Amino acid sequence: MANYLPPNRGRAAPSTKQELERMEQQRLSQPCMRTLDLRGQVAGKCKEYQHGGRTHWMDERSIAIFEQLLARFRGQYTLGVYEALLASTKMAKSESGGARTVHADARDDEVMCIDFGYRPRRAESRMNYVSSVTMELENGNRLAGKTLDLSLLGLRLSPSANIQLPPGTPLSLHFDELQQKHGEPFGEIAYTVVATDLEQDRKVLRLKRQMRDSEREFDHFLPHFIESQSNRYKHELNDLLQVTYARAYDRLYGQRLQGLYAFFRPSGERIELEACAGPVEYALSETTPLIALAARQLARITTAAMLEKQSQIIVASRQSLHVMRWQGRVYALPADALQAKAQRDDWYRLMNESEESACYGLVWRKQPTLHQADIDEALDMLPESLKPHIADWQQRLGRISHSCALVPYQSTLRPEQRFDALPTQVPEWLKVWEVPRSPVPPLFAMGVRGQRAQERYLHKTAVQVDSENESVSGELVDFSINGLQLQLNRPGRFEAREIVKVSFPALQEKVKEPEELAQQAYRVVRSQHQGERLSLERDFRVSKHGAARFFTYIIQNNRHRLPRCTHEQQQIADARIAEMLVGVGLAGVPFVLSRDSEKRPYLFACGFNPGSSLLYPFGDDKISITSLNQRELLQTLLSEHCNNVGAVDKVRHALLKLQKQDEHTAIWSLLEPASPADERQMLQQALQEKARIFACAIAPVNPLPRSEFEALLKPVFNNSRYKADQFRAEISRVIGIGTLFDLTPALAHELQFPADAAAP
Repeated sequence: MANYLPPNRGRAAPSTKQELERMEQQRLSQPCMRTLDLRGQVAGKCKEYQHGGRTHWMDERSIAIFEQLLARFRGQYTLGVYEALLASTKMAKSESGGARTVHADARDDEVMCIDFGYRPRRAESRMNYVSSVTMELENGNRLAGKTLDLSLLGLRLSPSANIQLPPGTPLSLHFDELQQKHGEPFGEIAYTVVATDLEQDRKVLRLKRQMRDSEREFDHFLPHFIESQSNRYKHELNDLLQVTYARAYDRLYGQRLQGLYAFFRPSGERIELEACAGPVEYALSETTPLIALAARQLARITTAAMLEKQSQIIVASRQSLHVMRWQGRVYALPADALQAKAQRDDWYRLMNESEESACYGLVWRKQPTLHQADIDEALDMLPESLKPHIADWQQRLGRISHSCALVPYQSTLRPEQRFDALPTQVPEWLKVWEVPRSPVPPLFAMGVRGQRAQERYLHKTAVQVDSENESVSGELVDFSINGLQLQLNRPGRFEAREIVKVSFPALQEKVKEPEELAQQAYRVVRSQHQGERLSLERDFRVSKHGAARFFTYIIQNNRHRLPRCTHEQQQIADARIAEMLVGVGLAGVPFVLSRDSEKRPYLFACGFNPGSSLLYPFGDDKISITSLNQRELLQTLLSEHCNNVGAVDKVRHALLKLQKQDEHTAIWSLLEPASPADERQMLQQALQEKARIFACAIAPVNPLPRSEFEALLKPVFNNSRYKADQFRAEISRVIGIGTLFDLTPALAHELQFPADAAAP
């Protein structure tokens, strides 16, 4: 039995081999629906290559191989062409020791443009799904076909016959295969022809549904079917990638926004300040930030008619706003109020002795509306107890009509020297410009992502905080497993990262081992409200932390009875909506700095949306902004503002000049005056040369929380792991986020004042 051979075994092998070869040839001859994108995989520069209605990205070598393979497969783009080209690319990569994935000398046409605020063109997910259907026309003729993709509201259809249907033609589809999967009849589903595309010498119909009431069974089945097949079938990536880039980068940008965005609503002939959004440092400030008070004054001196006169979507105002805090009072006025020399002298005398002073450029725009899906996503994280807050946001978003970016910069009107005579009182003319002490509208901090990983619970009990220098009693506000928030009875002098000992005298009386709640080690995270509010986290160097074990037991056994702290959830939701408002209403030009393979900075991307016309200050020439990609200029801007790995770790403010050389060339230069008089002269010369003056702010990058980033990337990862990994690599190389604000109109207006304003 061991030596037994089945009869005819030697003759069966060749026929089996021939059958496999025939099947493989049939597979390789099937049409390919995949797009070739070799960017980052080949050493050469990739460019767009159109074939059969698809846009591929290949270098010159790959294009030559692609065309040779097309000739082998009779001019058709098949799986054989796709697989052979990828194999050739992999072999070339291994022979060269790996492809260059980062452009060491990124050029202007390689700078990515990210559409901030972009959202999907289709509200539903589009799945690449091939299924047989029967198409029925109005005249009763029937024709077989197959779907190429599928969504709730539309699909692409490849008919079996080469027919021509004009846009608007109604037709009905019978989903033969889907109906078998469902088990119950759908009937006919009504569609309308949107357009006809030509793909690989065949006509493809783009259809949209008519959404009849009789198709509710199909409406119920299809979304669940697409969701259940998401891991098996690929989804269309073109729109999905653009959405992912927009959402990720506008969140990165929003977290480190410099300046302040003020949002206004019309109120009769006036406007009112609805809300403000700015860096988290403003919200943590012990006093109302000066820039927020300037925004409130802006609402007082601006009328609704003044805003309506602005015909453009975005307008860089010629007026700047001068603000100072003197003896506890705040004064804010436009540059026009300082035209007279006597008034300038009064202002300078007060400014030299003021507690705080600043000057802000203004960039106005009509505020676009947010996508309702984005609003719902941000507000869905709030519990039922915050329903009034959700209603407030819905009403607030409906009232906002305009926004204004307040950009800090040094005014050309600042004095060259100090005055000898000290002011004793405020002049009468300046009292008109005092900012009233009324409640400030909400100031939302952007970039808030939650300070504690665990859920926080509300509970009040006595505490005692001891350090090497002092001992302060207080009350517990809220707690989690690893953190506490305390309200002290008097201001304490506690520094960030300092280790303190916390005792819970009232709780010690209720436990069997009181020593576990005595002198527990915690680290100070932050001190607020002049030292009366402390945020602490446990000292993780202590292996058996008695308080942490106690709070863990309390939470596990009383989770449903303890009142939860919703303040942080509310802050996160507020921050996300504020970031979205800024993202769709950009008043400046955001840009992203990355590092190349040699750890040198380069301009990776710049942001835009339909309102950001400042992207092209000299017309439609893209190079005007992307020419910022100058090695020497970037290294000068980032010098002394980067850490030892080349990432920005300090906020950098600078004044840049953009001068047009010819139709395709613009040169950036950094203005570094030695004195106010020198700065005035440099700016006058720049304006005579018809250059543009920009305020530039570069800030560090705060990485998105891992859970938030993975949620953004999940749809891409499910359809293309290569694209997801490529996006992760791009994000990891980002070293800084910046913004350019055009201050040319405001500076040109101030320079019209007499020169003695700079040197009284």
